[in-house]
Amino acid sequence: MNELEQLEKDYALVRERGGRMELLHKLEAQIKRLKDHDIKGTTETTTGLKQQFDKLFRSADDEIRSQYVVGTAEYIHTHHPDLEQQISQATDKMQKLWKEGRKGEARINEFVAVLEQWKSFHLEAIKIFKEERK
Repeated sequence: MNELEQLEKDYALVRERGGRMELLHKLEAQIKRLKDHDIKGTTETTTGLKQQFDKLFRSADDEIRSQYVVGTAEYIHTHHPDLEQQISQATDKMQKLWKEGRKGEARINEFVAVLEQWKSFHLEAIKIFKEERK
């Protein structure tokens, strides 16, 4: 098992056990870094397609990070577990399509749809946290 596979396994385990969202976000970031590194080293698909998936993700992630407020993840975990579950499911779908897309097995429009849903759930969580913590 390589480092990326082990980290993805650890991520799933932490999430199943109700791990803190901050830890999950850190694991997601590390997984992304490893995937970025893996993408640079693989020749399974054209560089252009891989770059499209990465660019789309980075754009969505940057938008979320620009609005993120520390404490949002914990608040949503405690007060809105349904939304946390939606985020988790969207994350799983996105990661699956991203991986498939890097191999040329998923279409970009499928990835974009799931990515938008993932981003929307995160932005909704941030909005709820800001409104309810006033």
